[in-house]
Amino acid sequence: MTLTRDPKFQDLKSFVDSEERNTLNIYELFKEDPQRFSKFSRLLPTRDGPILFDFSKHRITDATFQKLIDVAASRGVNTMRQDMFSGKCINFTEDRAVLHIALRNRDNIPIFVNGKDIMPDINRVLDHMEDFCDQIISGKWRGYSGEKITDVVNIGIGGSDLGPLMVTEALRHYQVGPNVHFVSNIDGTHLAEVTKRLNPETTLFIIASKTFTTQETITNAETAKEWFLNKISRWYTVQKIDQEFEIRMIRTGSRVDYTTGPIVWGEPGTNGQHAFYQLIHQGTRLIPCDFIAPVKTLNPIRGGLHHEILLANFLAQTEALMKGKTHEEAKLELLNSGMDADKIEKILPHKVFEGNRPTSSFVLPVITPFTLGALIALYEHKIFVQGIIWDINSFDQWGSPWVEMAGYALKRLMTEYKELTHRPPDGILASPIDEENFFEWECLITGPEDTCFANGVFPARISFPQDYPLSPPKMKFTCDLFHPNIYQDGRVCISILHAPGDDPTGYESSSERWSPVQSIEKILLSVVSMLAEMFPSVYVSAYLDVVTMMKILCINFTLFVRMFRAPTSKVLPISMLIAKSEAVFVMNKLLIRKFPIHRIDRVQALPLATDACYKFSSSRDSKDTVKLGRWKQNNFLKFMQAKLGMI
Repeated sequence: MTLTRDPKFQDLKSFVDSEERNTLNIYELFKEDPQRFSKFSRLLPTRDGPILFDFSKHRITDATFQKLIDVAASRGVNTMRQDMFSGKCINFTEDRAVLHIALRNRDNIPIFVNGKDIMPDINRVLDHMEDFCDQIISGKWRGYSGEKITDVVNIGIGGSDLGPLMVTEALRHYQVGPNVHFVSNIDGTHLAEVTKRLNPETTLFIIASKTFTTQETITNAETAKEWFLNKISRWYTVQKIDQEFEIRMIRTGSRVDYTTGPIVWGEPGTNGQHAFYQLIHQGTRLIPCDFIAPVKTLNPIRGGLHHEILLANFLAQTEALMKGKTHEEAKLELLNSGMDADKIEKILPHKVFEGNRPTSSFVLPVITPFTLGALIALYEHKIFVQGIIWDINSFDQWGSPWVEMAGYALKRLMTEYKELTHRPPDGILASPIDEENFFEWECLITGPEDTCFANGVFPARISFPQDYPLSPPKMKFTCDLFHPNIYQDGRVCISILHAPGDDPTGYESSSERWSPVQSIEKILLSVVSMLAEMFPSVYVSAYLDVVTMMKILCINFTLFVRMFRAPTSKVLPISMLIAKSEAVFVMNKLLIRKFPIHRIDRVQALPLATDACYKFSSSRDSKDTVKLGRWKQNNFLKFMQAKLGMI
């Protein structure tokens, strides 16, 4: 059952719509209930002191809070929470347990997965990480030349970068070991700027990845290896640490009909006040905010003055978002500042904001590894509860198969590009539009000899899907080109570009259509062959009327040749050649009438017409030919002249 069909949710929504949506004011609720803060806040004890969670500045009442609890119960939050902590496979799409809770299990309560307690393995890995870090910090584990490690570079992306980067920044006060750097971007500048300041004799690289198939991570790792080898001509294996920090979301079975996955952003300290706070205060969209602050600073400079100002802003912003500022309050404030009346009238509307904006506040005793870990665990659990209520799987790696597929596609395209660069086909140039996007290519194709496209150079674009080569690319000429297999917008219509498998219309065999063993080179060569073959099968043509016209011309000419060819001679009379030349000229003008620069004369087009006419004639039986009627020489010439006059 989706959330919107849940009776408990429907009851909550109906109550809020009718009783609270347009009347509830957070500031007024505080005036009416002196115990509001006590009711809607919680203290979470930790070994480093309690963490305060204050949600009293949300648009809730006793009634709505109870109805929210009822919704959570109806959605199965309690049951799923118990299943998660007992090691059951609640990540149903991957048939896996959700085990980030094991990393937080410092009481070592047994967690069984498939009948095995996983805590000994968890602790063994954590102990190994701690021992390795101690060796680096103490200098027991040294670089290749015996020097102590002074710098560590983390190479990863997504959660393998953002997670450790966040923790490093938050706990910088406690740093006792090497300097830590982070490289995530595929832009080479990121890695270059980091390594230019480093000494390979004292640098340790950590490659952080879940699968070691992510394109950005592997490319950066290989480049770091080259940098290292270029400096010392030797490469030592580095520690590899998996990070399970990312949380992705996918929808279950069917598409949900409500918004999921809120966009989260923020800034440290008061930076946001000079950036996006005006949007939060006065914007048209309601944006709930979380504020996080420690009671005690780790850097009490100037006697703690900076921290006092920080906490004052922390409290003032949540109050301002709740209370707002009325027209009268803003006007009085401006008058007290000494501003003249005319200026006040202009500026006053910009000083008013309505308030009633919801916020949550987290107050930590002090930032320590333990309180930071507790805060991370709180947000992890928020994701879990949201997912259960929304009926989505918060723990499946949403997009992982897609990302891995795109990564494979990129590798395949890079390999094909390298091959095309080393061994380009005659008359064809093809490459990605730029190195940042290998999924869009541009190419130049030279028209085949002995065709009406000879001596022409035709530009085209090829767009590759993320699951290439499982699915075929799409090709489109970016110039005007008149051909039966090319649509008016330039799209190319040939069998090799059709999706793999059987043709639903039954006209193409599966062997003619796309398959993963095909390549860009084969596509381009097929297009060249298409340009050389002017009379393709009608069933794979973009313009059936054009194909039909061309085939009628061929049939008529073939009939004419059959009727007037000398009985004992295999050589056509001069009059026949002239007639053939006229027919070719008609087809030539039909095909490339818009391209005088590529137009060829009748004699040059003669081989094309001869091949095309006889190919088509040999593929048709006599009954098809007779249906078109018998043509005498003068009728055929009149037909040619009429067509020439129409062009």
